[in-house]
Formats: sequence, C-alpha cells, structure tokens
Amino acid sequence: MKYDDPVVHMNGEKISLIDEIRLVGLTIDRKLTFIPHVAKACKKAVNIYKGSARTARATWGLSPEIVRTVHITVTEPIILYASCTWARATEKLGVRKMLDAVQRIVALKACLVHRTVSLHSALILSRLLPLDIRVREAAWLYKVKCGKDLGDTFVDRELEKPVYFGDLSHPAHVPDIRYESVEDMDCQTLVSPGGVDLSEIVAEGRAVRLFWIRAHVGIAETERAVELARRTALTKKTAADYDKFPLSYAKKVIRVAILEEWQELYAEGSTGEITKCFFPRVEQAYRVLRKIEMTSQIAQNLM
Repeated sequence: MKYDDPVVHMNGEKISLIDEIRLVGLTIDRKLTFIPHVAKACKKAVNIYKGSARTARATWGLSPEIVRTVHITVTEPIILYASCTWARATEKLGVRKMLDAVQRIVALKACLVHRTVSLHSALILSRLLPLDIRVREAAWLYKVKCGKDLGDTFVDRELEKPVYFGDLSHPAHVPDIRYESVEDMDCQTLVSPGGVDLSEIVAEGRAVRLFWIRAHVGIAETERAVELARRTALTKKTAADYDKFPLSYAKKVIRVAILEEWQELYAEGSTGEITKCFFPRVEQAYRVLRKIEMTSQIAQNLM
C-alpha cells in the first residue's frame, strides 16, 4: 500500500520520523515487523551465553544439564521478553532462522554433539523446545492470564486470580477463629473392637494376614457406590459452587498443545531421521532422556 509520510512541524521545527524506537526494552519498527527487536534480543542472549560456553566442552567443563539450565533460566527469558507483543512475528521465516541460530548453539553444547548434527536431533537430545514455539507458548499463557478463554477446553470458565484487596472484609468484620493446642487436650486412647479380636487371634497362635485393596477394587458394594456418586456429579443440573481453573492447569493444557505442534514439526521435518527411529514421539523422548546422563558417545549413537 502506497502512502505519504506525514509532515509534522512544532514551533517552526520539522519533526522527522525515525525507523525504530525502543520503549521499555521493546524495539518497535515502522512496519511493526519486530525483526530489529528479535535481532537485538538474539545478539544479547548469544553474548551472555558465550561466557558460560567457554567452560563447556565435550569431554570437560560444565555438564550438559547445567548448560541446559543456563539456557532455560538465562537465555530464554531474554528472548521471550514481551513475547506477547511480537509472537506473530515467529510466522516469518527470517525470524525463525534467527531464533534457530541461537538455539542451535545451546543445543549442541547441551547434548555434546558435533556441529554437523541437525537442529531437530539436537533439540530432542537436549530436551529443549524450539524457541519460536516457546514464544507462542509464553504469549498464549499471557493471554489466558489476561482473561482470554483457554481454547475449547473451558470456554465458559475463568482463571482463578488473587482477590483484590479492596474486596476483602475489613479486619473488624473478620470472624474470630479460635483453636486449641493438641498438646493441651486430654487425649484418651479408644480401644477398637477389631484390635481386641486381633490380639485374641494372635494369642491363640493363629496367623493374621492384612491385605491392602487399591481403591476398593473388587468390592461390589464400594464400586457401586463410587459409580453412583460419579454419575450424580456428572448429571447434576445445578450450577457448580466453584468452577474456576488454576493457573497450573492452564500451563498444563497449553504445554500439551505446544508439544503436539512440536510433534508435527518434528515428524514432518526432513532431518534427524536416525533420531526419529529411536524416538518417534517427542513426549516419549523427553521422558526417557530425562533419566539418562547424556554423554558424547550416547548422543552420537542416537543420531
């Protein structure tokens, strides 16, 4: 779309337009592509990471787990800053390439492999998510915190939030809840009839065997009662007393959706074929590799 730049004069002085402006750590360009912001964030993250990378080598120095922790706690927050504003920029190929270049450096150190290894294989072995997907995850979580629906899971339910201090009761109107110390109470042991029976059985020399039945499985009466209680809760027509969901559940639902997106990208990719033979599923790979102490020999055999 063609347009003319506006001309602004103030006190006889012409105010010229600039290509970009930095506001509260966010670089905003004229076309709102946010490419300059991503470039600066990636450069800053790489410079900070290089300090720790000097002590991380294939056979000595920082362990892969420490390198991964440094990336999650230092590098990622720098890049994810204000991600809710520029999350849509990750749809551009140039932005994804900049993010992949940063994460490739970290992933190679975190799984102790050579530079010729593909990015997908390095991300799987280092148990990291692609940065462009992490940006969208952080932006999604921020929108949920601001009141947006959590997809199709709970459309009519809200996220539970701390109560505003102005809505709390005045201290003079707060009910007085009293308590008594357990040590000051006169505790008397009650003899169970079952305990008397067991002591008599043991005195007679007979064997006593106790069985723990998990969730009362196998007891027809208990299973029937549980089924009726579950059916009553599902078919009850009255409104729920409390229907808000916690932030932890929102994070869990968002992470499941993000892992599915990463799974599609991983399966459709043309690289990392040997790694796919060992770990066809991303979630399964993370679960298995979490229990393995990664070495350069193990990493080379898995790719």
